[in-house]
Amino acid sequence: MNQNNWQNTSQFYSQSHKHFYRWIIYPTVVLFLFILLFLFFGKKEIIIQSQAQITSDLVSKIQIPIESKIIENKLSENLSVKKGESLVKFDIESLKQQKSSLEKEIPLVQNQILANQTFIDSLKQGKSLFTSDDDFGYSNQLQSLLAENTASDYAFKQSIIDHESEKSTYENSKNSIQKSISKKQVEKNDWKKIKSAWSSQSNLSGASEDATSQYLNFQEQLKASSKEEKEQVKVNISSSINDKISQIDQELEQLEMEQSKLTPPASYDNEKSSQEYKKKQLVEQTIATAKQKSIEFKEAQEKYNLELQEVNKQIQDEIITSPIDGFVHINYNVKDHKIIPKGEVIAEIYPEIKPGKIEFTSQIEASDLTQVKSGMRVHFKLDSKGNSPIIMEGKIKEISANAETSERGSFYIVKGFLKQTNKTPFNSRYGLNGRLSLIVGKKSYFNVLKEIIIKN
Repeated sequence: MNQNNWQNTSQFYSQSHKHFYRWIIYPTVVLFLFILLFLFFGKKEIIIQSQAQITSDLVSKIQIPIESKIIENKLSENLSVKKGESLVKFDIESLKQQKSSLEKEIPLVQNQILANQTFIDSLKQGKSLFTSDDDFGYSNQLQSLLAENTASDYAFKQSIIDHESEKSTYENSKNSIQKSISKKQVEKNDWKKIKSAWSSQSNLSGASEDATSQYLNFQEQLKASSKEEKEQVKVNISSSINDKISQIDQELEQLEMEQSKLTPPASYDNEKSSQEYKKKQLVEQTIATAKQKSIEFKEAQEKYNLELQEVNKQIQDEIITSPIDGFVHINYNVKDHKIIPKGEVIAEIYPEIKPGKIEFTSQIEASDLTQVKSGMRVHFKLDSKGNSPIIMEGKIKEISANAETSERGSFYIVKGFLKQTNKTPFNSRYGLNGRLSLIVGKKSYFNVLKEIIIKN
């Protein structure tokens, strides 16, 4: 057989077809196995999407610390400032004058306290302890009092005549106060009965005619009120009754105090004792008045010291400096104003955004929160029309404890940090918005495909 005709034989074609199907089946099997492996071991991220905004928790508010006119204001929108840099200066001339006045007043009050104490000590010892005339007249007052005591020795006989009159006045005052106390106690008992009857909304019994009339008046007020007002009227009248009882208690306390202050005239069994008693009483009253003055002076001294501390603090607030490095955002409502109320926020300083640590804030629906936790990874795609997308990766650092309710539903505040992953340049600013994707889990592509088939 001719060797050139070997390809025409049936054996050759049989052998060729045998090798051809192998080149089709083997790659198909390998591809099928690869697809199966991918379906079972490949994972698809499960995400929750929400809007997010670039924010900061380190915003420093610039508030007006004192009620003074602004004489220098360097604040302007987007101004770059350094920590400690002067921003606002106030006119503190009036504060300096107030400080000068207080610094003069405080030593004056201190000297007055010392002179008053010397006056008290002199009264206790019955002689003058002043080494010279004081500026407040205590020395002269003491000399006058001592002279008065001397003159009283000569007028002692006249006091005997006045004794009976004093005794009568004492008894009258005592009886008058006792009658007033008895009357008030009866009135108090009536009001207690009114209170008891009103609490149970029952009839009043065993009370005076005036008390009965007052109780009927209360009932008329309740009847005249509408159904909605009845409870409030009851409360108001109960409060009025309690106030009246408290008022009577105070009046009784005042009467008992007046009763305790009544001093019976001294007995004339020992005329010398009576004279000494009067002199002692006068001295004690004068000492009591002087001690009261001493309390007032010390209160004034404390008040002036506190005012001086406050003025010094306000003077220290003459210049507002920047608490942090950052950029200024001014309050346009008070821009260029010279007089601004104390406590008003005139600007906010935002820290410079660091590319490796950009903060974000987002709202997550309450229904999705069960899948969200701190430390969870997130994707953030910044809104950028017509440009390459700006993508960042990050983690959640904080989830609010309570939900905020609005017309759109209940939402939780989620905060975290971002870091840009691509190299697309952009001007990072607070307030920029974007799409936040929270990675809550992973699912194999086989399960994804199965769910699609079942759903369809």
